[in-house]
Amino acid sequence: DLLSKHENTFECVQKAIELLWDSYQIARLEMTFQVPPNVFTPDGINTGGSFAMPGQVADEQLVFKKNYTTGEGGIVNVDLYRGYGCEAWNESEEVDLDMILNILFFHCGRFRLIQQISNSMLTDVVTGIPNTQGFLKRVEKVYEQDNITKYNSFCFNLKRFGLINRKFGKQEADDIICRYARLLLAFIDKDEYIGRLGGDNFVALIKKEKTEEFIRFLSGAATYGMLGEQQSTVILSATAGIYEIDDSISDCERVISNGAMALSIARNITKQPYVYFTTELNERV
Repeated sequence: DLLSKHENTFECVQKAIELLWDSYQIARLEMTFQVPPNVFTPDGINTGGSFAMPGQVADEQLVFKKNYTTGEGGIVNVDLYRGYGCEAWNESEEVDLDMILNILFFHCGRFRLIQQISNSMLTDVVTGIPNTQGFLKRVEKVYEQDNITKYNSFCFNLKRFGLINRKFGKQEADDIICRYARLLLAFIDKDEYIGRLGGDNFVALIKKEKTEEFIRFLSGAATYGMLGEQQSTVILSATAGIYEIDDSISDCERVISNGAMALSIARNITKQPYVYFTTELNERV
């Protein structure tokens, strides 16, 4: 019941186990959770936790171990330690513990699935960075904190990426896009945000004082592509529309739409590497 009533089952694992401390003389529980890198968790997961019964000393020799494999190819290890001075668990108690841990793993998997579904709605499935909705969610938080005018927004399009597609093929071109996304993530600070609008179109919310630095980044970022076994250097440059956010912003979607309008002018009319959004430009369009 306790686990079923909570969305975040990890937060109530300790409370659930505490109900069993006395009945099974559990002194400590240890969990480790490892997941290899994937599109929703590019850095993977390597975490763990330990819950100890107050006043109890664990007997390191009396341990019940259980290992699980997740659908993501991850591994969960659970160790239960009995209190010092207690006898080893009998067969009936070990059957109970096995069933309890199976239920616990089911609920933790349920919460993990809820997380993944939520992330998939806000994440670009190719690169693992936020999609349009995921990016706007982050912009909304900045807007609500009255910090939005500290930033400029960029809508940018990778130049001549169709040629890269033809040269390397679709799968390797997707891998090149992923490497470029990693370069973007390495560039931004924790309070800056990027997103992929689709194809070779991206968006970024960059602090005003880093505007010139980001323009230089967009002028040419080096990554690589694979042609068979041969690695080939790829320099990716982008055309950008820049929106200098001020107090006149009326809604968060302007962060994208105003930058996109400037990008369209840069690509189709001025043929310049970047164009700033202005009131005059808006009236012209």
